Amino acid sequence: MQWACRCELPHCGHGVDPMSSMTETQTPKRKLQDTKWSPNSEELDLDSKKNRLLSSESIGEAMADPDMAEQLMADIDKQLEVRFNSMRKELVDDIRKGLVDRIEGLEKRVDDLEAENVDLRGQLSETSNARCEEELAVLRRQVQTSEGRIVEMEQYSRKGSVKVYGLKEEIGEDVMEKVVRLITDDVKVEITKQDLIAAHRIPSEKKPRPVIVKFTRREPKDMTLRHRRNLKGKGVFINEDLCRSMQQLFNRVNNDDRVQKAWTWNGKVFFLDHADEKHQIKYGQSLDSVLH
Repeated sequence: MQWACRCELPHCGHGVDPMSSMTETQTPKRKLQDTKWSPNSEELDLDSKKNRLLSSESIGEAMADPDMAEQLMADIDKQLEVRFNSMRKELVDDIRKGLVDRIEGLEKRVDDLEAENVDLRGQLSETSNARCEEELAVLRRQVQTSEGRIVEMEQYSRKGSVKVYGLKEEIGEDVMEKVVRLITDDVKVEITKQDLIAAHRIPSEKKPRPVIVKFTRREPKDMTLRHRRNLKGKGVFINEDLCRSMQQLFNRVNNDDRVQKAWTWNGKVFFLDHADEKHQIKYGQSLDSVLH
């Protein structure tokens, strides 16, 4: 009987009589029995079973043992899963390592930027502080200069006046007449009421209250101050009419241990140190700056 092949492949051998390819000692039943194996055999391990199945020339042989095929496929799935998990772990580790390196690099950059920012702030702070101190010093000098000019103007307005302390106070007194007699009789400087613009007492808690005297001319005023030493021992004193700022300056200088003697002239403060050296001190100056 002639066999016909339907695979249409040249020289496939499928058209040969299967009986003619058998040996004399073989039968089809014998061949099938020889190629069959038991999937439960302990002599064959999983690898040999897999290799035998994969190397089989006949799909029918593999399909003849579905349990073996199922077990083999399960083993393949397991190995694929293990390999996939391993690859996934390696990938995750690589990604994690890359991210860690990147984060460490970013953290170092942030630290560097923060340190640089601190340095810049320090430099800016020092510069700002220095600039503020300089501007503050300039403003202080300007304020001191302005105050000095105001004090000078106020003192200049008093250049024609003197103050009399200790002049006996009486009810209904003529203060100008008392001042004329004091300067003429005790100070020994001849003046009249025409040499005075005004003479009146100023408010004070102490008695007798001081008297402010305003001269019409500078000459009788200067003569009165030059000869006021004639009042020594009489309990009456004549001083220049100092504004509050200049009076405070005079008191500070006069009470300093480094000063031997202090006095005023034409609204200016002078003093003599213990080396008998004469100095002038202006409003806003310190005694240390004058002595050194």
